[in-house]
Amino acid sequence: MTKLYIGIDPSFSDTAIVALNEDGVVYQERHVISKVQDNPIPRLTEYFLKVKEAISFPDNGICCIAIEEPMGMHQGNGAKMGQVFAAVVLAVASAAWYKFEHGAINYAIAVKPTTIKKFVTGKGNAKKDTIIKEIYKRWGFDTDNNNTADAYAIAQWLKAKCEAEDGN
Repeated sequence: MTKLYIGIDPSFSDTAIVALNEDGVVYQERHVISKVQDNPIPRLTEYFLKVKEAISFPDNGICCIAIEEPMGMHQGNGAKMGQVFAAVVLAVASAAWYKFEHGAINYAIAVKPTTIKKFVTGKGNAKKDTIIKEIYKRWGFDTDNNNTADAYAIAQWLKAKCEAEDGN
């Protein structure tokens, strides 16, 4: 049975989803981009459906899921980011419900961006380019997309957290 560690970096422009297998190898990388920008109901419905589809993995595995909490809610797009975060959380809950009831999801959590930055770089206030560089140095994962890098780091953090809790 496959165990997947899924990291999700919600973003108004590009929500990245990275799933790692037990060995820390990328099982799947997906991006959810909304074509609707101005009308919140169709935009959030589109996000909800696309994220739900993106994390609907085969039923032969166990999933642990972590979603990065929104940062900078006081800034101009704070309300929009809050809406995107809510749509992503609801999509995870909706897609996960059956699996959760049958023991196929044993962990779902929201994580602060500073926690992920500290996990990757040792500092909670690291810049995006530093995170990308450290991810490559530490795990050999090469990307120049900030959202993908964050989702990958979230999945690695989750893998380490779950393994520590399981005693591995």
